[in-house]
Amino acid sequence: MSAISRRTFGALGLAAAGSAATPAWAQAAGPSFMSFTFAEDPNKPFVEKLLADFRAASGLAVEPIGSAWGDMQRNLLLRRRSNTLPVTAQVSERWVPALAQMPEVVDLDQLLGRATLEAAMAPEVLAMGQIKGKTVALPLI
Repeated sequence: MSAISRRTFGALGLAAAGSAATPAWAQAAGPSFMSFTFAEDPNKPFVEKLLADFRAASGLAVEPIGSAWGDMQRNLLLRRRSNTLPVTAQVSERWVPALAQMPEVVDLDQLLGRATLEAAMAPEVLAMGQIKGKTVALPLI
């Protein structure tokens, strides 16, 4: 469960430039993160700290993109049509099976390495973001 009231997955991995084989951050200045939490003023500091911690650990600055909860799925689908998908997106766990069907969604096991993911989270937690044998989302916890 995340720090906010809705259960969310914080990292639906997307290859925004159209190819699941080429991560979007390899083609852009830095990764982007579309978040409904970032769009809500009371919760914005939570996302800002998450991104600051990520920058401190990785050296990568992440562009936050706010999207209202009710518009999130529609915005992801519209961005897909215009080839402007974010690199990652915060989504509800109930959206993961449908969004995982998009060809831009990448297997985080292949992208980051299963051992790296298991070092960060228990296999049972990682299993919550698996669809058809691919880890496509990570719980935001």
